[in-house]
Amino acid sequence: MQFLLGILFLTHFTFAIDLSPIKNDLKKSIDKAPGKSSEYSLWVGQDDGTAIFAVNESTKRIPASLTKIFTAGTVLKKIPVTRRFLTEVWANKDLPENSLCLKGGGDPTFVSETMWVLVNNLARSGIKSVKQGIIVDDTLFDKQYIDRSRESVRVDRAYDAPVSAMSFNWNSVNVIVRPGVTAGSLASVFLDPETKYVQLKSGVKTIAKGKERLSVERKNLKPFGDLIEASGEFLMGASEKIIYKNISDPPLWSGYAFIEFLAQRGIKVGGDVKVGSCPSDFEMVAKSESWPLSSVVADMMKFSNNYVAEMLTKHLSNPSSANPGSLEGGLAKIREVIEESGVDKNDYVLINPSGLTRKNQFTAKDMGRFLQFIQRDFQIFPEFLASFPISGQDGTLKNRMSNPPAKGWIRAKTGMLNGAIGLAGFAGRQSGEIITFVFIYNGSTDTFRVRDYFDQLAEILVR
Repeated sequence: MQFLLGILFLTHFTFAIDLSPIKNDLKKSIDKAPGKSSEYSLWVGQDDGTAIFAVNESTKRIPASLTKIFTAGTVLKKIPVTRRFLTEVWANKDLPENSLCLKGGGDPTFVSETMWVLVNNLARSGIKSVKQGIIVDDTLFDKQYIDRSRESVRVDRAYDAPVSAMSFNWNSVNVIVRPGVTAGSLASVFLDPETKYVQLKSGVKTIAKGKERLSVERKNLKPFGDLIEASGEFLMGASEKIIYKNISDPPLWSGYAFIEFLAQRGIKVGGDVKVGSCPSDFEMVAKSESWPLSSVVADMMKFSNNYVAEMLTKHLSNPSSANPGSLEGGLAKIREVIEESGVDKNDYVLINPSGLTRKNQFTAKDMGRFLQFIQRDFQIFPEFLASFPISGQDGTLKNRMSNPPAKGWIRAKTGMLNGAIGLAGFAGRQSGEIITFVFIYNGSTDTFRVRDYFDQLAEILVR
């Protein structure tokens, strides 16, 4: 018995790691921080919540996309990690070829591959043509495609894409540019996918030398659709370039893409796309499933996908035909879990789940508290941790901290808005210790200098 107790006693002290060198190195580093120390909020803690190092840890800051940490944790707590979202096709039982209804289930991962699966599943039903067009049903969510909580200025880039229960390809179109064969010739510009919904106007010229000047803009058209205008100059011999532009009307965009995919499978559609509810005399004739929720959350976190964050937040509101999913309903659930973690309701501000706003406010200490709150939940922490970008390997950290000792030992969410930079997550050590950290900067110092400084701080944690 004494021998066993001795083993347990030694084992306990084997894991009592001396972290004072880390603390000392972090203290020295703050003097080398770019900008003013008052513009930083830093918190580094052990598994038991004890702070190893802290600077302005109770000062509220704009977290930018670090906000997705709260969204991811809440989604994993409130929705089963194996949940899959459905996209369905409905038709009249007796007259299935009259019209089809494309019914959105709020699948954030409904892309070309899953559209193709859906259409193949439909083809097996025996429907050969559709006479009266397509109905698109996006009633599972509300009609607030661009929530007022986002930054007030709209842009046409993919990160500002609209959100609808029936969405397709992250509600963005791929614009692909390839140079011409000779100088002076027009470059080739393609849209993927090509549909009646998106028109293209291109005047990009190929140049033999000089500085590339390429402009791609998306403009809304009346009565419906979007126009992609590409202009400028593209270098001869250059690799193709892909630009992602959001679209303005998700259900119509999805409906016309559906028509194109049906045509590729030999199913012809007469008529246009209308937005409405699937008629009561229709029944489901085909469906496709999303990735499991754990993979959807990873997609949101690793690539900081705002669109996915808002889609999942609307699911948190328990949407139904009688109660369409809303962002505010989902935000109420996120606030509930934040406060369950021990954060006082008066100590933070959350108005947007993706962080695409300057109005969110959190302290580094409270974010660290939330990270460790999720860490203690065995049922979801494996999926939570796996969703974070890995240093030097994938996501938004693929090209950061890519050398030893940091490579592969940091799992952290990045955040960036003008004047707001963040890095928060977990640092693993070969001793077995897991260190939680939150670094937030709000100020005017050069973005990349601060980003590199945060990488240096994270590297200290794994030495």
